[in-house]
Amino acid sequence: MVLEGRRAGTRYDIIIVAEGAKPAGYGQFTVEERVDSFGHKTLGGIGKFLAEQIQKGTELETRWVVLSHLQRGGAPCAYDRRMGRYFGIAAMNLVMMRDFGKMVCYKNGKLTACRWKRSSAD
Repeated sequence: MVLEGRRAGTRYDIIIVAEGAKPAGYGQFTVEERVDSFGHKTLGGIGKFLAEQIQKGTELETRWVVLSHLQRGGAPCAYDRRMGRYFGIAAMNLVMMRDFGKMVCYKNGKLTACRWKRSSAD
């Protein structure tokens, strides 16, 4: 899909992967083997792995970043938690329908999907 996008004129892609994602034939990627107070291992490394695989398969320069604590902005309220869940479900529905090139948005009081419009600065 990345190469198809390049052929169609796309200059870059943003690919998001969940920390707990497991590629076929691989186990879960972890940062360390110790477990937290809930008994969970510290997940991490899947983004780097995916970026390396994409670069190897496409020969395109690929970079990766872990948002980690950068994405946290305080304790979420119930509304934040529900919206995060609804946005995630809507995003997965787009993927399952193979309806790419859109983003989930909250518009006119409704959760929907819309195309991202490039500005002349892009």
